[in-house]
Amino acid sequence: MPSPFTHEQSRTAEQVHAALEPGGPAVPSTDMDTLFRRFAAAVVNRVLTDADSAFRCCEEMLGPVLPPPVLLTGYAGAPAESDAAAAVHFAAEWVAASGSGAPGPQRAEAAAWLRTRARVLPAVALLAARAGWDRQCWQLAARCYEPLLAEGALAESVAVCAAGLAAAQRCRDPHAVALMHLACGSAATMTGWLDEALAHYDQALPTFQQMGDERGQARTTLGAGAVHQARRELYAARLCQLAVLETTSIPALTALATGNLGRIALDSGELDEAVRCSTAALRIIDGAGIPALCQVMEVSHDLAEAHLALGDLPAARRHVATALSAANAAADQDMTFTSVHVAVHLTAGRLALVEGQPEDAMREFTRALEMRSNADAHLADLLEGIGQALEVQGQRTAAQAVLHAALSQRRIDGIAYHTASTMAHLAAAYQDQNDTLATELRAEAIAQLRCLADAPSVMLRERLATAA
Repeated sequence: MPSPFTHEQSRTAEQVHAALEPGGPAVPSTDMDTLFRRFAAAVVNRVLTDADSAFRCCEEMLGPVLPPPVLLTGYAGAPAESDAAAAVHFAAEWVAASGSGAPGPQRAEAAAWLRTRARVLPAVALLAARAGWDRQCWQLAARCYEPLLAEGALAESVAVCAAGLAAAQRCRDPHAVALMHLACGSAATMTGWLDEALAHYDQALPTFQQMGDERGQARTTLGAGAVHQARRELYAARLCQLAVLETTSIPALTALATGNLGRIALDSGELDEAVRCSTAALRIIDGAGIPALCQVMEVSHDLAEAHLALGDLPAARRHVATALSAANAAADQDMTFTSVHVAVHLTAGRLALVEGQPEDAMREFTRALEMRSNADAHLADLLEGIGQALEVQGQRTAAQAVLHAALSQRRIDGIAYHTASTMAHLAAAYQDQNDTLATELRAEAIAQLRCLADAPSVMLRERLATAA
């Protein structure tokens, strides 16, 4: 490989490097001469190849099966041996400098490769799009968005998905467009853009149905169910999970749908049903030998929440331990599932509060805060937990301040039950200190719950009315 580059090759390398700098100036397609395109294509090929390797190591066996990556060949005119060698050399050097490690055959190596390149992957996708390499652009996006979401790189995942969807549409490939609508819906759900997420899922589902893509249908329906769960539209969320069970027999997907039914039952106050569904989900995972650490964490977390609500603290403690063990196993493999890790530490903190260990609760809440990404998911839950821990420790003024912050986030989230629950906690924190404010908070909480008929809402409304 040529070293050093010729003057022209060096100038081209600098141009391509500038185009790959996140937030750097875009290179107009008219300025992409033959040598620039060759260098750029070498980068896209190298990154797409490595991303495909990393994706296959990291995936939790849930996504639609992607076609093999299509690499660029015969690009930018007649080949020139020295320029081609220089382009390959530049691509290898740039990929090495843009992060640490190589994908490798292990999940830890693959996860590290994706995580350390989170900032530059959108730039590579955009460079491919600007050069007209649309198939490579959407294929790169399809392989990168989910690991980026898992790592909490939400802004980067959103950018990659947007570029990939536009590229798939230019390809006029219906399946690719459906895959990228599914990707955009997942990213929108994680960032809290729930209306946008449903719009993407509505676009994806008919294509998956027409093409007989079982995994695609199931994933899209699961995505829609997640939106309904986030909105606490529990009946619609349950219908989505049942539809998945009717659509597919793939263990990883049936386990996910069964676990989601457990979570919905928990939110509905049907605690015995929550335990039954979550236990069934774990059996599916164990029976199929699925390497699904994320699912084990999530279902064990739900089981802990259900037993905590039932007052069975030893069982709750066992399931929290299982969830934390799965979290540690994920850490050993250098894998992160940000939102699930946060939920597990949040539940561990709640359990510690019930057991009268506020210092342990604060430690778990702090760990959860440290792991939070730039999403608002679980933020109000964490603030509320910290407020309760402070109150148990006798720091009443600080507890009130934190609970006010939690309430502000609840109002932004717009889920009536959770907003009312936080108002109830804040009212209790002001009891005997500011009875007027406590009464106002309880009245507003009752108004929030007026149109809700699920068991937890009814119980909370009755409790608030009694306290008033």
